[in-house]
Amino acid sequence: MIKANRIFEKRPVVFILSVTWLLYAILYLMLKQHGGMNLYVGLLAFVGEIGVEFCIIGLLFALWRKTVVRERNMFALFGISFLFLLMSDTIFNFVVNIYGITSFSNALNSFINIPFIVFLILQLIIWSSFFTRAIVEQKNKNTFLLSIPIVVTTLIVFVMFLRGNSIDDAQLFSLLGLYTILEIVLQLLNFIFVTLTLCVTQDKPIRFVGIGFLLIIGSASIEQLNTVMRILKPISVIETLWVLGLLFMAFGFYNRLQNVDIKTRKWFGN
Repeated sequence: MIKANRIFEKRPVVFILSVTWLLYAILYLMLKQHGGMNLYVGLLAFVGEIGVEFCIIGLLFALWRKTVVRERNMFALFGISFLFLLMSDTIFNFVVNIYGITSFSNALNSFINIPFIVFLILQLIIWSSFFTRAIVEQKNKNTFLLSIPIVVTTLIVFVMFLRGNSIDDAQLFSLLGLYTILEIVLQLLNFIFVTLTLCVTQDKPIRFVGIGFLLIIGSASIEQLNTVMRILKPISVIETLWVLGLLFMAFGFYNRLQNVDIKTRKWFGN
């Protein structure tokens, strides 16, 4: 109890977010155990994801207003990317988690996947810029760490290849399959740049945002492969990891906002 109080005194926001997610995950899993509560679990997933995404968009708007002009483009990209993520998540949650539909038409696939692809493209632009900036500022970092994402990515591709043996060719080369391949490629590229950035940066907000984003793309990869393999299930436990990733990102942006006057040139700009 004393240790918890000390953590709360030093980092109250981290403590509150941790407890919030823990209670959310426990409630989610408890409701999921009861078959008649699926609608409420779906609504809980919807409220959790969409609610945190709205908070992130609000934080990014506040950052955009408070920072110097040269930084605003990057925060604008973050904000636009989350608008597309919000669009994709809203449709996905209504269709899969609330209504329980797991087989999609081409039109529905497009409504869900195209906004998410745009989100990933914008995030790739952002994180490649982060890495470039971090390399310039952190020349003395151990370059051995830079090999980590390459090795991990190779392992991910290998595992995906093994799982891919059970995917029907017709399904793989359908519109959904093509969306999935494109998304996984973008997720792997994002994974590389995020992990590279985390290896070289000393900026805490970037670390929180990066860890959160890794949780999101990891969760998305699992759900996409499950969709192609036709084993996607509504109200998956993966939804709680998605919310955790969003909370990490929200805290990173909040921390950045709290220190915007001190670190106004830390993330971007010269």
